[in-house]
Amino acid sequence: MALGSGGMRLLVFVMMLAGLVGCATSPGSPDTNASEISRLGDEPVMLKTVQRAVYFTGQYEMPVNEIREQTRPLAQKVAVAAVKNAKLDIVGPLTLFLPDWRQPTFGDITLELGYPVTGSGQNLARYQKQMKDDFQCLTVTREAGSDSQDAWAELYRIAEENSLTATGDNRTVVSRNGSGYQIELQLGVRRK
Repeated sequence: MALGSGGMRLLVFVMMLAGLVGCATSPGSPDTNASEISRLGDEPVMLKTVQRAVYFTGQYEMPVNEIREQTRPLAQKVAVAAVKNAKLDIVGPLTLFLPDWRQPTFGDITLELGYPVTGSGQNLARYQKQMKDDFQCLTVTREAGSDSQDAWAELYRIAEENSLTATGDNRTVVSRNGSGYQIELQLGVRRK
């Protein structure tokens, strides 16, 4: 079956999207100002500042126990909207902007899901393009799919032990790690 020019463009777009689906971008350059302040099992817990960036995000409400299952389809929707509809370039990994986990998390939570982007692009009603300021955080990297509840609790404990105050602004960054994926939990902090 021969493809016309419209079909070929669609095929190229779908192939490009396949690279984005599942958060297939690599993490940004390592933060040279990061410093290890503790360990969580075998993994270092780092204090670092994520540089400000423009993100293209969608806001979603869902039960907390469905975040893992909903991430991939929502990442696809946001990636398609950013690249195809808003005409932006995705320049970094998928990022989930999460609530303060110290609060009870029964029922639905509201989170933002998006990618760092470049380009002027078009505004879309369902999505936001916004500058996120520098973000100081404690981070730990884990294999995607691992249970993160205990890791978040440990990050809060480590922050307290190091005279840091949790800001309630948390992120999870999803990126490729060889043939699989990894997540970087980022607990927003500031000095007491």
